[in-house]
Amino acid sequence: MALHTSPAGAVELAERLRLRVESREFRGRDDAVVAISVRLAVSVGVAFRGAGMDSMDSMERLVHVAGDNLYRAKQQGRHRVVAGDFAVEGATPSFTASA
Repeated sequence: MALHTSPAGAVELAERLRLRVESREFRGRDDAVVAISVRLAVSVGVAFRGAGMDSMDSMERLVHVAGDNLYRAKQQGRHRVVAGDFAVEGATPSFTASA
């Protein structure tokens, strides 16, 4: 959750996190003590909390929309941030950011 963040700011934050994780190399060892290196790909689904959202039903809906947007990001080729419409009182902007 990114409190006090605009829809555009939330998408920008998600994109910065995505790029940071994707640019990092994660190192470790497997069970045979062989050094391994892994790079991760990241897809993010973003949803926006409307002004009237304070009930548990609204929060469950918010999580559901974020999950749907994550699925859309993966369908669109992965490695991207997808934010769709979610509103209790009016629509919020749609954004799609990709690498």
